[in-house]
Amino acid sequence: MKFFRTLIICATPGLLVATNIVKAQSAEYPITFLEELYDTIDIAIPVLIALALALFLWGLVVFIAQSGNEQARTTGKQRMIWGVIALFVLVNVWGIVNLLQEMIGVEDDPGLTAPDVHTL
Repeated sequence: MKFFRTLIICATPGLLVATNIVKAQSAEYPITFLEELYDTIDIAIPVLIALALALFLWGLVVFIAQSGNEQARTTGKQRMIWGVIALFVLVNVWGIVNLLQEMIGVEDDPGLTAPDVHTL
């Protein structure tokens, strides 16, 4: 479990940067990077929610399947608690961001475009 957690934490920034290295030569790089970052976050939130739900369900299965083993039940309880905490935090942050977007009037998908450069 610790290996995968460390792998995900270490690999994520590298993957975000690696997808944009090729686009670094373009004049539209900052806008392209922001669009890619927005798309990555837009995909990552539901994936993280699914992982938190899977953690909760895994803890529930361990808790029920190992009902005779007190240590396994404790491990199952801890996984369920951390799954619920992760779900709570993710859904609330997502909701707060959407609320702020509505209050400020920011569009959900701004569709960033680079300014046109007129040539002679």
